[in-house]
Amino acid sequence: MPDPAGLSFTSWRRSALYSLAQAAPVDGRLTGRLNLSMTDTAEPGVTTPGSVPFHFIAPRDIDGIDPRTVLRTAPATGVVDAETTKMVHIDFADPALPWQYSPTRAAGAALRPWMVLLVGESADMQIDRTAGRIRVQPSVIADLNLTRSHVWAHVQREDGRGEIARLVCPHRVPGAAGGELLIAHRDYTAAVVTAFDDAAGPAWTGPIGSPIELTLLYSWSFRTGDSGDFESLATAIDPDSAAGLGTAPLRYARGAVRADVHVRGAISTLADDTPAEITEVDRLRDDVSALLADAEALADPLGRSVIGPPRYGRSWVTDPRTTTWGTTLNDDPRLRGTAALGVRMGQDAQDDLVAAIVAELGATTLAAHLVAHLAFGVEIGGSLWRRMLPDDPTEQVALLAPLLRRLRATTGSAMEAITGAESPLVPEVFSTAARRMLRPRTARTRHATAPVTHTSAIGYVNTCRIDPVPTGDGFPGIDSVAEALGAPPAEELLRDPRGHLGVEFPVDIVVSLLPQPPKPRCNPTYLGGVAGVITPSLDPRGPNSPGRRRVQSRIRGLDIGDLRPPEYPAGVDYPTWILLRDRAKEWLLPGVGTLDPDSVVAMQTNPTFIDAFLVGINEQVLGELRWRTIPIDRSSTPLLSFWRHIDFRTGARVADIRGVGDWADTSDLGGPEHQVPTGVDHGATGDLVLVFRTDLFRRYPKTLVYLVRKPVPDNPATVDQLLRQTPGFLDPSGSGKHIAPNFQGTISRDIVFFSFDIDPGTLEKFWVVLDEPPTELRFRRFSGEADDALAAPLGESATTSAAFANATLDHPTRVAFDGADLKARGLAIGTP
Repeated sequence: MPDPAGLSFTSWRRSALYSLAQAAPVDGRLTGRLNLSMTDTAEPGVTTPGSVPFHFIAPRDIDGIDPRTVLRTAPATGVVDAETTKMVHIDFADPALPWQYSPTRAAGAALRPWMVLLVGESADMQIDRTAGRIRVQPSVIADLNLTRSHVWAHVQREDGRGEIARLVCPHRVPGAAGGELLIAHRDYTAAVVTAFDDAAGPAWTGPIGSPIELTLLYSWSFRTGDSGDFESLATAIDPDSAAGLGTAPLRYARGAVRADVHVRGAISTLADDTPAEITEVDRLRDDVSALLADAEALADPLGRSVIGPPRYGRSWVTDPRTTTWGTTLNDDPRLRGTAALGVRMGQDAQDDLVAAIVAELGATTLAAHLVAHLAFGVEIGGSLWRRMLPDDPTEQVALLAPLLRRLRATTGSAMEAITGAESPLVPEVFSTAARRMLRPRTARTRHATAPVTHTSAIGYVNTCRIDPVPTGDGFPGIDSVAEALGAPPAEELLRDPRGHLGVEFPVDIVVSLLPQPPKPRCNPTYLGGVAGVITPSLDPRGPNSPGRRRVQSRIRGLDIGDLRPPEYPAGVDYPTWILLRDRAKEWLLPGVGTLDPDSVVAMQTNPTFIDAFLVGINEQVLGELRWRTIPIDRSSTPLLSFWRHIDFRTGARVADIRGVGDWADTSDLGGPEHQVPTGVDHGATGDLVLVFRTDLFRRYPKTLVYLVRKPVPDNPATVDQLLRQTPGFLDPSGSGKHIAPNFQGTISRDIVFFSFDIDPGTLEKFWVVLDEPPTELRFRRFSGEADDALAAPLGESATTSAAFANATLDHPTRVAFDGADLKARGLAIGTP
């Protein structure tokens, strides 16, 4: 795998001012002279040369460093799973800091830093923070020769990120084995200390027999995890044989029919069943078929149902044995056992499964209760409506009058609409007081000359009447007539001695002055029409009754229709394989306990097992849902997922099977017609599965596992070039050079598996690759390969820190396995 772009190392860096330093330090400090010249401003030609001595700051003048100068530490402060094979280091933002105060001059590319990094078990390093001192045991510095300290610090440059300084500690603690520097599961302290004493000599020389005290500049603590690292764990993995894996023995015994066969698990071997196995299974299928036929022929003299062996698939098909898949499922004793396993898992996990389905259904249970209560209310209300509602429209309006004040009309209430300005009706005639006054057999109605009822009273009031023309008191006076004619008042007429002014009094004028009765604006209310509108709207049996509208307003996405109990198809996203992992690992991968440590084996998924298992668990769950009165469609398949693969076209998780009710009668169990497409059609029903038993994925859960298609021609040069490429998974067809897994899972603490959507029979065309997850730069003292555990430490011959950094840099690890070797071992059968 490639390292970061533009990465390079240099041995040291500090100010150019140190070029003025003298060779030997004085009183623990470097000294120098700064040449100066003085010019007389009055006499420009007069110049006096001279020099000024000065001292450089030395380690003896420093009590600590600003923590803000620390960029990062590796391992980080407080981690509890630090790797035991990597050197501890600390990075500084100032690229010159480790050499800035060194009381010595550079010797070419070598310059000893004024600070070094020590690492030891916390018990061997006592810190006095008040005094800024640290007391270290001899074991902490036993293999640290300060004459080599110039290779323990370097400057790193990376394109786009500038420069930083780094201190590394090459110390190997006593007791560390193989290629490790630290011991697993121990507490450690890392400390930056001064590397020079007050006289500018080394802080220690040679082996020491007693603890020493040093100036403490910075420190942090951490704890190591398990032994090894990615490289050592990945290179320790070997392809293993599949013998004894993927199948479990089954002994069948019924009467004279006895046989020993094998049952395949959800993850099964690449090898096909042997001809002898197939012959035995056919014989057992005939026996099971006869057993089912005999059980079906049994009859109880009293007509009671006879309980026989279960017929798996009856939730979707009346007689599953009329279908190809149903016959295979019910006649094959191995698959009957698998379906029974699904039933058992459904029973054991019924609470979790029902909770997941109910959560998927949302508020449908509440909706079902509302509809059921509404149906009951409609039945009771409809019965009362039929018996109590009169036939006469006026009587209907009189009966429903109390509701008219609460019913809305175009403007105002319904009562206001039928008792408006032009209607002879008044609201009082519909009041309860009027109803009480006109009840039958009361004094008012009993002594009336004609029968009086509330209905007749409403009809009487609902009649328009015109008052007679007023006479007598309404005749106009003479002055009114004279004024209308434009004549003088009557008094003037009477004073006229001649008695004539030519004034005439036409009769029509006089009549027009008579008070006229108001023209009638009366429109009797058509109560038949009112009843025709109000009665259907209040009928509880109607499609728009208030009860229906109220319940429908509370339920979204569901038409309550004819008030039948609603049933909903459910398809919950629940990976059922975890039920086997948690309760029956040997059915998920038979023989999983015999898998060797640090091994990988090629297997394949078993769609026939998955179909049979999901039929069994879905039948159990459907029964449990009905028992709990959860409104679910009885022909649905609530659990469609076993693995939850990835659809490469969308990148989303998809179900494993279609609904059982959609399976064609002629399709067989495990057939491609039952599976949900995932964007890759490789012609096989099962997918490739790689099973690993290693601590690698627990320690490095982000490890990248993928397939690399072998090049053509397949020679070492092209293979090496291909395996060095950065993987790309953009091709959704699965036909690209790099193929990512479509599913992965963990069976136990150290057993994981990865599924790939390719034909398992073509595994020899691929390399299986493991990539170390991206991480920060680290440095190692020993190679991670097992056969290099006794080799010389890396960088031992380096004379500069840049060379030491390049020699010890831990490059990302990529491990590849030949698919042909994995396939050959995966085809093995028999006992391991």
